[in-house]
Amino acid sequence: MNRVGKTVLITALTAVVCLGIATTIFFIPGRRDNASVGVGFRHSVDETKTALLTGIETISINTSSTDIHLLTESREDVTVRFYGTVRSSSKVNLPELTVEKKGDTLVLSVTRKDYLTIGFYSSDSRLDVVLPRSFDRYLKVNTSSGDLNLTPLSLEGFEFDSSSGDAFIDELSASSVRLKSSSGKVEAGEITSSETFRNTSSGKTVIEVFSGDLDFESSSGDLTVSYQSFDNNVVADSSSGDIELNLPSDAGFVFEVNTSSGEIETEFPFTVQGKVDKRKLKGSVGEGSGFIRIETSSGDVRLKR
Repeated sequence: MNRVGKTVLITALTAVVCLGIATTIFFIPGRRDNASVGVGFRHSVDETKTALLTGIETISINTSSTDIHLLTESREDVTVRFYGTVRSSSKVNLPELTVEKKGDTLVLSVTRKDYLTIGFYSSDSRLDVVLPRSFDRYLKVNTSSGDLNLTPLSLEGFEFDSSSGDAFIDELSASSVRLKSSSGKVEAGEITSSETFRNTSSGKTVIEVFSGDLDFESSSGDLTVSYQSFDNNVVADSSSGDIELNLPSDAGFVFEVNTSSGEIETEFPFTVQGKVDKRKLKGSVGEGSGFIRIETSSGDVRLKR
């Protein structure tokens, strides 16, 4: 290598070392004024906004990593409070709360300014959305990693779309419910719906009291659902997740269960339809109008009472 090449190489290595030292110093734990050395600048956020629901059919909530708490009160407007702590290596890369009407949709968002920044960002924040108890139209929630906590609601339609955020539902009644996530779990005390669609890659789903038709798709997420009465349609498709349906003892239904390597277990006496196969089971229980079709690759299937 000639002298010029060596000089360029030494300069480049020196720059890399200096950058590493600077980054290490910047991210050493500690605080000073509005900055937090070691975890970037530390900022406290606390914003509150309100909006009337005149002419609004849909409320859409969009966040990235902020946890969402949905509450109801005897009120006429929507109150939204965004608060907590964020840490960022850039002062310009801070989140803000926006509330805007788009046609018949009220959009509530927590977004960061669109700057090209390189560095550290984390958030320990919360979004409280207080709805009127009289609101009964459509609610959509979209988040990346923030969790959703939902108090009792009665709506026309509800949608939850998340990457890794969890959903904790106290009680929900809606004509249509859609729950979609990659790895986030769904835990619900009670869901009443004409039709519920649940799609997940690896997040588990537990519904303690459920009423309505269910369409479930999963790669490896487990499903546990309990019915108090059953005359519905359940269609479930999973690769490796286990599926457990808890049904009332007097339930009547037709069922088809197919699995490649998983086990099939039923606590109901049933009449076999077709050939008996430990990997495929088709039969009927009682005289009800319910229908169950379950397909898995390696997940176990349990029909319990």
